[in-house]
Amino acid sequence: MLSFRKARTTDLEAIYAIEQDRFGMDAFHKRQLYRLIKNEGAQFILASASDVIVGYFILLFRRNSRQARLYSLAVVAGSEGKGLGQQLMVEAEKLALEKKCTLLKLEVRKDNTRAIQLYERNGYNVHATIPEYYKDGQDAMIMRKVLA
Repeated sequence: MLSFRKARTTDLEAIYAIEQDRFGMDAFHKRQLYRLIKNEGAQFILASASDVIVGYFILLFRRNSRQARLYSLAVVAGSEGKGLGQQLMVEAEKLALEKKCTLLKLEVRKDNTRAIQLYERNGYNVHATIPEYYKDGQDAMIMRKVLA
């Protein structure tokens, strides 16, 4: 059973380890993660099972906007295919709706087929492509979903 809670600065090392493992050269630095945890315009939500962090998502909100941005979503290595990403997506959308958002958008590496499939299963559509968005020159796809 997963539980969800806001990230705390005391979670920084565990979050950073997941970030490094999952995103490599595109990973956030500890300083960036710290700022996201403290940012009032962000919701940094952890998923845990038996008090062990197994994933997280970061939603960004802008004042006076009904648009939210899924800034990051990650699950720990070895837990792929177990529905954690799906549960994180459901929780992220629920939070966006609670904040009265009507549109949720995200960027994803064009070669990240597993993530793209997750997003497509959840009703996200490709809106645009950003050439050479990532440090290694890979393109990003902007995907978005109108929330009910």
